[in-house]
Amino acid sequence: MVLNSATPSSSRLLRSEKRSPLEVLAFGLMTRAPEAAGHRRRVEYPQSTTGTIVLREGTQEEIDVMSRTMDRLTTRMRLIAAPTWYPKVVRRSALTGLIWKTGNFTKTTWLGHPIWQNPLDAWGLQEAIVGDSIDLVIECGTNRGGSALYMASIMDLLGRGHVLSIDIEKLTEVEHPRIDFIVGSSTDDATVEEVQRRIRDLQAQKPMILLDSDHSGKHVLRELELYAPLVPVGGYILVQDGCIDELSIMRQDRPGPLWATNQFVANDARFEIDRDRSTRYLYTHSPSGWIRRVS
Repeated sequence: MVLNSATPSSSRLLRSEKRSPLEVLAFGLMTRAPEAAGHRRRVEYPQSTTGTIVLREGTQEEIDVMSRTMDRLTTRMRLIAAPTWYPKVVRRSALTGLIWKTGNFTKTTWLGHPIWQNPLDAWGLQEAIVGDSIDLVIECGTNRGGSALYMASIMDLLGRGHVLSIDIEKLTEVEHPRIDFIVGSSTDDATVEEVQRRIRDLQAQKPMILLDSDHSGKHVLRELELYAPLVPVGGYILVQDGCIDELSIMRQDRPGPLWATNQFVANDARFEIDRDRSTRYLYTHSPSGWIRRVS
């Protein structure tokens, strides 16, 4: 907003232009800066909120009114942006809408294969594979194989890495030289032993665990207990679909993965939730999903 060249002590006018109420409010916010900086208490007070804005010296009463008004606005803005309020209300409402719109991403594909992943979560997954130098992903829950193919494709670009994908039955037709499929329950001793053998054979140094099979709380907790020892210090377990424990449309499936995550980290001091990584993309299916081994 351009002011004319009148001296500070004289009456000053904005150029004769129509301003919206939002612009008037923005200018009102700007006028508090001198007062906050300890300058002489003087405001450029908007006489009108609809027409040409006339600026003049403010009376003490006007200064006090403006100050109280801005304090109320600041409080409201802090409420809207509060970290406890925004994720609980806005995030959950928006994520529910996305789930309804996309059928819970059932038609999301990678290279023509169903991936069944929230694209924001898939993006965070590739960031982890690249940024953490992951050389092996152990995926519990193959389904149609799209997510395994997605990770293998990233690894192709990197020129390194392998995927072990586990499910109780083989539903996928995906084939890729970087993917091995294991048919069996992820919580069976024989399956865990096979995974351990593959880690040794591949000489994997930085394996990551991805839990996306049976989402019932007890099953996920058991997976966490079984696969946690395979994660090196500094490594990660990603527990997917914790939104089951948050969204009312999924309440029939509780307790779910988020419940299991909280139970696990509360009882195993070697692991903690990486809050920054888990909230990097607000509309995630996996709140508190990134669990990092710290000791």
